[in-house]
Amino acid sequence: MKVMEGLAERIGGLVLMCSVPPSGNGPMTSRFVQSRGWETVWDITRGFVFKDAAKEAELCRRFFFSPELDDFDVERYRKRFAKDSDPFFDLSSVQRRLPSRLQNSDGTASWAKDNPGVARLVIGAKEDFLVDQEGVEETARFLGVNKPVLVDSAHDVMLDVNQAAVGNLIIDWINANRNS
Repeated sequence: MKVMEGLAERIGGLVLMCSVPPSGNGPMTSRFVQSRGWETVWDITRGFVFKDAAKEAELCRRFFFSPELDDFDVERYRKRFAKDSDPFFDLSSVQRRLPSRLQNSDGTASWAKDNPGVARLVIGAKEDFLVDQEGVEETARFLGVNKPVLVDSAHDVMLDVNQAAVGNLIIDWINANRNS
């Protein structure tokens, strides 16, 4: 979303999948405390801050994948996540640059109305442990998308068991918007 602020006129389309909402993780975390309790929030915190999701296969599965994904694939992806988690991630820097800080009065992205030719697709996952449906809907509103598409998947839609269906959905969307 942040890239679109400066490059929207040069981009033909945007697909966001299970994206952190424009307001960031804070409001979503508050909803999780209310709906799921502190244990879930603690699991998410230790999963990312202490990188336990990259160390523990079961936590990795809970965060990113469906129960149906085989153990071999979960372990393979977990090892990749572990390598990717080595660099330090400065969460406070992300909070200062949230896309929602540059929005129109109606809550849409600052660039959205000036670039109506940029096709947009927002995908959420029905079984997402990390991004709730309200967060997906917030992202859709921010981008001026009438309705997000919810797929039968866990958070990591392009690696999970229904990855082919999600890939086909995106290909169909690209083809439908190719000349728009």
